[in-house]
Amino acid sequence: MKNQNLEYFVNQFGLEKTCKYLSTQLPVGIYIMNIKGDCVYANEKWLEIADLKLEEALGTGWINALHPDDKLKTIEHWHKSVKFQTHLNNEYRFMKKNGEITWVEGSAKKVFNPKNELLGYFGTTINITDRKNAEKELIKAKEQAEISEKYIQSFINKIGDPIFVKDDQSRLLLVNDAFCTIFGLSRDKIIGKTLAEEVTEKQREQFLRIDKQVITDGQDNVTEELLTVRNGPTLTISTRKTRYIDENGKRFLIGLIYDITDRKKAIAEIEQSREELRLLADHLQTIREEERAHIAREVHDELSQQLTALKMDVSWIRKKILPEEVPLQKKLEAMISLIDDTMTKVRFIGNSLRSFILDDFGLVDALEFQSSEFEKQHSIHCHFNSPIRELDIDKNVALGIFRIYQETLTNIARHSQAINVTTHLKRRNEHLLLTIHDNGKGFNPEEIKNKKTLGFVGMRERAFMMSSKINIETKKGKGTTITLEVPYKMGVAKLI
Repeated sequence: MKNQNLEYFVNQFGLEKTCKYLSTQLPVGIYIMNIKGDCVYANEKWLEIADLKLEEALGTGWINALHPDDKLKTIEHWHKSVKFQTHLNNEYRFMKKNGEITWVEGSAKKVFNPKNELLGYFGTTINITDRKNAEKELIKAKEQAEISEKYIQSFINKIGDPIFVKDDQSRLLLVNDAFCTIFGLSRDKIIGKTLAEEVTEKQREQFLRIDKQVITDGQDNVTEELLTVRNGPTLTISTRKTRYIDENGKRFLIGLIYDITDRKKAIAEIEQSREELRLLADHLQTIREEERAHIAREVHDELSQQLTALKMDVSWIRKKILPEEVPLQKKLEAMISLIDDTMTKVRFIGNSLRSFILDDFGLVDALEFQSSEFEKQHSIHCHFNSPIRELDIDKNVALGIFRIYQETLTNIARHSQAINVTTHLKRRNEHLLLTIHDNGKGFNPEEIKNKKTLGFVGMRERAFMMSSKINIETKKGKGTTITLEVPYKMGVAKLI
C-alpha cells in the first residue's frame, strides 16, 4: 500500500475496525467491561485463554469460564473495586471446556468520561500457569530439605521469568539467571544484599514496605511498579510475593517477576491511537459538514433560481396560449406542477445536506422545523416541545445536536413502526437535555451491539466530541427513549 498513515486506515477500514486490528496484534488478552461487570469486548487472545467464543463471553457470559472455586471470590473482588473505584488486579483460574485449568493474572484500568464519571474498565489478561506451577514446584522443593542448593538453582534457571528468594530482612538468598539478566546484575554481587542499594529512594521504600507487609501478615501481594536499577532503563514489572515458613519457623519471601514494559507501552500506544483516531474522525466530520454546506448552497442558490426562472417562463407561455387550446393548457399546468414538485425536492435535499434554518434561526427552530418535515414525509405524528426560545450556543455543538436528532428520526422511520414521536428540549442545571421518545416496537440492545450498527456508533461519537452523554433506553414492544445531555452554562438559554 502506498499510504500507511492513520487517515488511510480509517478511510479504508473505519474507526472501529482499525481499533480492533490494533488490539488483535497484542500477545495479551484484552477485554472491556462496563461498571455492571458486563463484558462488552474481548480480543482473540483473551478468547483463546478463556476458551470461549465472543458471543459466549459478552455480558456476564465470561463468568462461565471461571473455575467454580474462584467465581465467588472474583465477582466479590470486582464489586469491591467498582464500589471504591480502584484498579483491578487479581489472579484466578479459568476452566476450559475440556477440564484443563489455566491460571491467569488480570488487571484493568479505570476508564472515565470527560466529566470524570466511571464508565468501566479496560483490562488485560496474561496466562501465568507456568509461573504458578513453577511457584508450586519451588515451594515443594524448598520443603524437601535433602534437595541441594545446586539442584534448586538449576531448577529455577529453567524458568523464563525472574525468580528470587529473600530472608525476613529482604536480603536476597537466591536468584535465577533471568533475574540477573533483566536487571543487568551479577549473582555474586547481589546475594546477601537487599537490592535497595541499586534503585532510587522512592522505589526502595515501596518494595521494602511490601516485603515487610508480606513477611508480617502472610498475605500474597501482586504489585505493578517501576524499577530502575543502576540508572539503567526504567522497567514496568509485575511482582508476586509469597511468604514461606520452613519447619523451624523461619520466614522467607518468594517472588516471581513478569516484565510488562512492552505490554504497558502497547496499551499506551492503543490509547494514543484511539485518541488520534477520534481527532481524525472529528476532523473528517468537520470537512464533510463543510462540503455538505457548500453543496447545499449550490443546490439552493443555483437550482432554485433556475427552477424559479423556468416556472416564470412556463407561466408566461401559458398566458400567451389561447383558452380554447385545452390540451396545451393542461400540458403547461402539468409542467408548472412538476416544477413545483421539483422545487420542493430541491429544498428537501438542500435541507438534508445542511439546515438553513439552523444557520439562520438557531437550534430550537431547526429542531421544530425538522419535526414538522418528518411528520409530513412519513405520516408519523411528531410533537416538539421546548420552553427555550433562543440558545447562545457554539455552532458546532448545535450542529452535533441537530445531526443526532436527524439520525434518531431516520432510525424511527426505518425501524420503529411508531405512530407517535415526542421530543423535549429543556435545561436541567447546567445541561441541555434533548429527549426523543417513540411508541414503536423497540429492540434488543444486545442485538444492535452485535450488528455493529453505524448509526448508533456515529451518534455516540458525536456526543463524545461534545463532552456529552447519550443514553438509549428500549424494550421490545415498549418503544425507545433516547436522551442526549449536553454541558451548558446556566442563564444563557432564554426562556419564554
